[in-house]
Amino acid sequence: VEMGVGWGRGGELSAALDNEGSLQCNSVDSLKLEQLLQLFTAHTEDEQQRGWICRDDTEEIHTILTDIHSLLRNSNPRVVVRVLEEHKYEPLLTLVQYYMLEKRTALKRLTLEVILETIAVKPDPSCSIYLSSHLPIQLATDLQ
Repeated sequence: VEMGVGWGRGGELSAALDNEGSLQCNSVDSLKLEQLLQLFTAHTEDEQQRGWICRDDTEEIHTILTDIHSLLRNSNPRVVVRVLEEHKYEPLLTLVQYYMLEKRTALKRLTLEVILETIAVKPDPSCSIYLSSHLPIQLATDLQ
C-alpha cells in the first residue's frame, strides 16, 4: 500500500487549495457580499442623510441588510470569512456604528440579526470585536 497517494504528485493538493481560494474570492456570493457591504458602508457614512433626512431610505437599507443576512446565512462560510478577512473585519464595526446611529426600530432589529449571523459564521474574532466595541453599552442603553 502506497502512503500518500494523490498528495505528493506535483503539488496537486496545493494547486487545488489555491484554486478553491481563487473561486471563493471570485464567487457570485463573494462578489455580491462585497457589493452589499460597500453599499451599506456608504449609507452608514452618509453624514448628510444622518444629520438631515433628505429622503426616506428605509426600504433601501432594509433590502441591503436583508440581502447581507441572507448571504451570511446561505453562503459557504469560508467565502464569508474570506470577505471579512480581506476587509480586516471592518464591516463588523460598520454594523456597530450603524446600529448606534440608527433610530428606526425595524432597521436596528435587522442590524442586530445581521450581527448575530456574523457571530454564527465566525464566532472568533466576531465576538471579540463586538465585545470590545461600543455595542454592549448601546445594547444596555437600549434595554432601559
